[in-house]
Amino acid sequence: MRVVPGLDRGLRILALLAQKRVPMRVSDLARALELPRSAAYELVHTLAVHGMIKQLETGEVALGPGLPVLGHAYSAELDFEALARETVQRVTAQCGETAQIGVLDGCKVFYIAKADSPNAVPLASTVGVRLPAQCTALGKILLAMLPQDEFERRIGMAPLARLTDRSITDPDALRRHLREARSQRFAWEECESNPNIACVAAPISNGAGETIAALSISMPLARMNAQRRHQLRSLVVQAADALSAQLGNSAAPGFVAA
Repeated sequence: MRVVPGLDRGLRILALLAQKRVPMRVSDLARALELPRSAAYELVHTLAVHGMIKQLETGEVALGPGLPVLGHAYSAELDFEALARETVQRVTAQCGETAQIGVLDGCKVFYIAKADSPNAVPLASTVGVRLPAQCTALGKILLAMLPQDEFERRIGMAPLARLTDRSITDPDALRRHLREARSQRFAWEECESNPNIACVAAPISNGAGETIAALSISMPLARMNAQRRHQLRSLVVQAADALSAQLGNSAAPGFVAA
């Protein structure tokens, strides 16, 4: 079906402003999107009439007050648990390993979606179960993305629990581990929640950029090597970013302004 050129250009302007997150001059928009300057001014004026863009006294333009109305309407229609189930099923179909999504509940991770590997993998986690967050890759990345004061409050609630002899129970060791996970935006664990199982996880964020959940992939160490490790890390990050984009995070790769 034919794409309407004017509408396509207007949506590209909104997407660029959402991506940059700073006001821009119309001339810069035209240059970045390879639009005739006159057409860019007309498009910006039309978007401003509908509240999608606001024109500032500096001569720059920014996203307008009409967009949150659309965003809230979109968010109200989202069924996060349904999207989570679709995501884990798609990830497992792609890699053949167990995929899970969970959220942080105090110092524990609560599993809301899981797709099992066709090859039997015994895991402590299942939908509806809570596990010590620092014992799982999923929980680690959720802890890592917390503001520092909130993280300290949570780990001060009780001694860190142990699931295996590899579980991290020392707060200082956990802090060092999570600093690395936060900088990389993914977390690994090996045999910390289940013997002979490795797991990688990445954060999922909403339209406000807040981390609200995480996606993980688990597999037996017997199937792990350097190449497989790289493949699963790339897959979990891409899939988490794709779900974040569905939730309206304009900074996530794959986000399309609607």
